[in-house]
Amino acid sequence: MAKFYIILPILFALMRCPSYAQENPQDGHFTGSVSAGPNYYYNNIKTFGEYVRPVNFSIFGRIMWNSRYLVSLGIETGYNKFYRVDGFEQDAIKASLAAVPLHLVIGMRITKSFYANFSFGPALLLNTASSNTLENTIN
Repeated sequence: MAKFYIILPILFALMRCPSYAQENPQDGHFTGSVSAGPNYYYNNIKTFGEYVRPVNFSIFGRIMWNSRYLVSLGIETGYNKFYRVDGFEQDAIKASLAAVPLHLVIGMRITKSFYANFSFGPALLLNTASSNTLENTIN
């Protein structure tokens, strides 16, 4: 069972599934892609750094409108887990930080099969903390 949790993220990291909305585009066409895989959080937390689990996962989806010209426009969103903390001393503190980006993507076709993309926009930070011994839980 433990091998399943290792092999599945590796398969997602190697897989890319583009999709096309129209058969014969006149003025442009839509494409979509989904990507997923592991990520590593560089641990710079000094207080309880040995309890941080730095290896987590990310999943992203993108929808692009590709015009007949070189420029493409689209949106991108996903889920990016930065870190988790489990079991700090006797308090059994659990904490995590994740982000959900809501980005606008501008892309340009360099060659027939090579694109350069630039994305910008806000991200929702999801910060949770709880303790078994403390009365309050922060979500």
